[in-house]
Amino acid sequence: MGWHVINVTPGFEQKIKNTIELQANPIYVKIIIPTKKRKGFYKSKMYYYLEKMFPGYLFIECTDADEFQIFSIASGISGILNMHGIIGKHRIQYPIEEEEMLHVLNLMDENRDNIKVNTGTTFDQHQKIKIVDGPFSNFTAIVESVFTSGSGEKKLKVRTNLFHNDLISLVLSEFQVEKIE
Repeated sequence: MGWHVINVTPGFEQKIKNTIELQANPIYVKIIIPTKKRKGFYKSKMYYYLEKMFPGYLFIECTDADEFQIFSIASGISGILNMHGIIGKHRIQYPIEEEEMLHVLNLMDENRDNIKVNTGTTFDQHQKIKIVDGPFSNFTAIVESVFTSGSGEKKLKVRTNLFHNDLISLVLSEFQVEKIE
């Protein structure tokens, strides 16, 4: 068994994955599109979505005996730009190193559960907090006030030190911060 990388047209990863799986039906093949869990906000509502870690790439695991069949199926699908190891017209499908693939799989596992939900956490005025999401991620701040927005979401007005004692105020969602113990 070995892992191979196929470069595809970005945005068509899922469609190409489904096509390969459909055409290679009796053959064992495992195809993954590495994703990580992200959170976003729309109209003051928080939601989670999956973001592709490597847009435009598929990772395929198959046996050495089935490699030729899988790559001949893949070469006939439009939207496939390149296959790992192709040199000119000679198709040489070298599998990627096992350590590299383990690193990719570990990244997927780490990102699956790395979002902490702070619901029910109370924040006090003058409390020191750490910003965990957004452009000021990893900054420490002091809570100036806590209030509820029109949509019912808890918001915090915080003050942080930007550069050389330049204090700025930010309004953040409770999901963007965590308490410092």
